[in-house]
Amino acid sequence: MRREWAHIFLLLGMLVGCDSRKGQPFQATLYDYDSWVVAAVETGTATGKVASYYFSRPFGMLEYAASADVGQTPVSVASFFGLRFVYIANSGSGSISVLSVDRTTGAFTPIQTVTGLTNISAVRTTVGSYLYAGYASGVQQYSVDSTTGQLTAVGSVVSFGGPVLRLELSPTHHALYVSRGSNTLYEASINASTGVLTPNNSYGYSVIEALSSGTNSNNSTAYLSVVDSSANSVSIYSISSATGFLTYVGSTSVTAPKSVTYLSGYSGLAIQSATGVVRTYVQASNGTLTLSNTYSTLSETALPFMNLSSDAGLALSLGVGGAAIWDVAPTSSGAITFTFRRRQSFSSVGQYANEFAPVSK
Repeated sequence: MRREWAHIFLLLGMLVGCDSRKGQPFQATLYDYDSWVVAAVETGTATGKVASYYFSRPFGMLEYAASADVGQTPVSVASFFGLRFVYIANSGSGSISVLSVDRTTGAFTPIQTVTGLTNISAVRTTVGSYLYAGYASGVQQYSVDSTTGQLTAVGSVVSFGGPVLRLELSPTHHALYVSRGSNTLYEASINASTGVLTPNNSYGYSVIEALSSGTNSNNSTAYLSVVDSSANSVSIYSISSATGFLTYVGSTSVTAPKSVTYLSGYSGLAIQSATGVVRTYVQASNGTLTLSNTYSTLSETALPFMNLSSDAGLALSLGVGGAAIWDVAPTSSGAITFTFRRRQSFSSVGQYANEFAPVSK
């Protein structure tokens, strides 16, 4: 069996300050580039760190490689140029840590620290060499130097009328979806030449817990899922491939939904509840969801779930002090199933993870 490896970068930090989510997991983002992945994880320590891990796909093993200090309370991570550079949003220090990554050893080299981003909550990157940072004042656009990885602010901050808590890109990177506070979703078009954002339509919710976009493998249509934890529902929108604009499809009732992820390479998605229950759904060609399977012991209570690698058919659930690894496969009837592979501890490294998303290759 050919031995394949992946790097998992675990963004480590402490839940501090007056954030309403204190004591709960922040965001974790998983990026799949060739055989590399990136994840943001909370540790409960005072100083944030980013750490790299090898992941052996055939054996389902995590192996520590390297780590580096970042700012206080890291909550989000993004990457560029084949994981040559990583960008960590540090909520506690209101900054972005920029580091280069040695793809052979997993070692980090600090490059730049961007400050002045009060309560920064998320960073996202596009194939057009731009990074977007969501924070208290709105969304700030940055250009990324392809040689050095350094960030340069482009224009003024784009206001959405309140603090930005979550960001999600359309699969084609034509639009950025913005959660203003916890109750309003905005769609903002991205200029293909300049990367400049233009806010468009908005949609009201009770409590937006998570956003996730993905493409249905059956009809190649892109969709956005919006988790509303207060309304106990997950809303589905189809995404225009030309403009990134949203069209409402419908909603699915889910008890205490916490996170959602599209299963790349499959016509479905998975939704995890705050109770640890994970449900898989098959998505029809019109975008509606049908429950496929329910797993009550897939992960620890209130912990995340994410597609690890569509090529290898694996899923990864990071929890308190460890990770659970699962095989993902469709049945002859079209249902999506998970088969447990192994659980591994890394309690000395991280504790919490929440949301994951793949990066475009």
